[in-house]
Amino acid sequence: MSGVGGDPASPNTQASNKRFSSNHFGNIPNAISKKMQDVIIGKYRLSKTENFDAFLAEIGLGYIKRKLAQSTSPEITISRDGDRWTMVTSSALSTSQVSFVLGEDFAEDRQDGVSVTSRVTADENRSNTWTQTQKPGDGKDVTIVREFGDKELKVTSTVNGVTAHRVYVRV
Repeated sequence: MSGVGGDPASPNTQASNKRFSSNHFGNIPNAISKKMQDVIIGKYRLSKTENFDAFLAEIGLGYIKRKLAQSTSPEITISRDGDRWTMVTSSALSTSQVSFVLGEDFAEDRQDGVSVTSRVTADENRSNTWTQTQKPGDGKDVTIVREFGDKELKVTSTVNGVTAHRVYVRV
């Protein structure tokens, strides 16, 4: 894994860039307008879920942990400090936090306990859409698309062709 802000000529960064192939442009923190930042930054509470159990089963979560995960209504809080974004996900069961710069790799421990290399990019044509790719060592890559609106956040998570949809409302 390469560090944040690594030298583009370093072998680690080159290997990382080969690992992630994307038609999204990389580090675009200044491309997100002030208006769009106001749409993205905030607190969201889960309101709807579709096919989440199948998604959790596909990433390898056991029955009891899946049921516990589905019994909570997590909140996501998104903030920004300079180029660094922070997402805090909290529920009655756990709290996790990730901080990242758009377009750069970062290490993440998912809430299921799996360590992954992640990258979040902003969509080139729609700055209200972020795509996150999680690459664990087991080859079960996860893609998470977050679409931010004025009143809600739509999250679509996919692994091995299994897709879950979750909708969060702004609080």
